[in-house]
Amino acid sequence: MRWPRRLLLLREYGRNPFSGKTMAYLTTFGNESHLAKWFFDSLVRPKKMNQDIIGYIKNVLYDKAFLDIKKASSGNSKMGAFILASCFINYMAGFLCGRKATRQDYKHFVSNYLPPIYNPSKLYKDLRCALVHNYSEGGSYWFKDSNPGLHGKVIDGRTIVNLENFIHDLENAFNKLMGDIQSDPLKKQKAIDRYNSVGILCAGGIAPKKT
Repeated sequence: MRWPRRLLLLREYGRNPFSGKTMAYLTTFGNESHLAKWFFDSLVRPKKMNQDIIGYIKNVLYDKAFLDIKKASSGNSKMGAFILASCFINYMAGFLCGRKATRQDYKHFVSNYLPPIYNPSKLYKDLRCALVHNYSEGGSYWFKDSNPGLHGKVIDGRTIVNLENFIHDLENAFNKLMGDIQSDPLKKQKAIDRYNSVGILCAGGIAPKKT
């Protein structure tokens, strides 16, 4: 029997051409072109779509969400930058866990992607909750800017968070997260699940979600 070229390709990928879905298509269509279409639709297209989604997530999170923090900081909206920074942690935590981020997801992200000076529980309570929701601070931090030498120091029981250092740490966290998503199939799928279930902002509004 002479194997069609694309059928040989399937064999090289380790699939048995006479089992499961492949056999059904061979029986129904019986020619190389339909087998090639099945191969593309079932194996190639979904992989490319997933790669496109990951690339889109990376570009939007960095070019829009993260760079908005830097724009706020450089535009002298310092507390606005801190608020956006906390929101950014929430966004990244959602893509890490594969859903809308919960309190535990936020704290898990902080403990795994930010330096030890950021206490997960205190950052959630006093930055994510007190500052974002109430424009207040719960007693754990001094929010500063343009004082890199004070970053991480504790004065009167409060840890100083210097904005420029904080932004730098968030950028490192983002790069680490995207590296993990691109190299770990489980984390990649969770990021795709988060995208498909909630969507993400784009220039025209909300990016389309899978139906």
